[in-house]
Amino acid sequence: MNFVWFIGLFCYPIFVQKDFCSNNVFICGFCIPKPIVLRKELNTTHNVHEHINPVAQKNQDAFCTALFQLLLKKPLEKISVTELCHMADLDRTTFYRSFESKDDVLDYYLDRQMTLLAGQLPAYSTLEKNLTALFRWTYAERKNLCILMDCHLTSFFSDALSEKIILVLISNIEFGDARQFVPWPVSLPGENRYFRNSFIGAYMGFFNSWRYGNFAERPEDLAKCMASFYLH
Repeated sequence: MNFVWFIGLFCYPIFVQKDFCSNNVFICGFCIPKPIVLRKELNTTHNVHEHINPVAQKNQDAFCTALFQLLLKKPLEKISVTELCHMADLDRTTFYRSFESKDDVLDYYLDRQMTLLAGQLPAYSTLEKNLTALFRWTYAERKNLCILMDCHLTSFFSDALSEKIILVLISNIEFGDARQFVPWPVSLPGENRYFRNSFIGAYMGFFNSWRYGNFAERPEDLAKCMASFYLH
């Protein structure tokens, strides 16, 4: 057995273990058979909007676009379903066919984006390459992500990343790279929580600095920089 410890920027220790006999990955106490399994699970679970017809998906996308347009003008709690329908040029019946609340619209948008992002993460690759995919996606979605942050809705975004992307990203890393993770000698209860929080905290810190620098740096350069914090 080879034990590797992963330290986040906020000093939350994470445990990553490789079982070289069975080719399983143990991340924070969870056994992950292969990275591709997690990728499939992401694309087939936790997505209540799968298997919808094209018209329904078009309407849902229209509500997403309308919501972000309204968020430029007012906070989420002050946006009514009526306003949302008017902006999307659709009626309330159409809205309630797909969503129960405005929060569901954000969840739908983030579900779609997390599935897209998961498909862009290279399997069995390096941490730097996986982070490059993450930052490229971030740049492509920077406008909407900035709106979420300005409207104090960052938790929607960070929760989606934590629940649906982070373990996929780390499980994709080839183990030559994984063995370079900074070692940490002590196991803590709730390691999975610390792991996700540390990685999300680091990523959000990079995103904020990148944003306030007008996204001047290349995604590849940010990925290299962030990876250097975690590897020897």
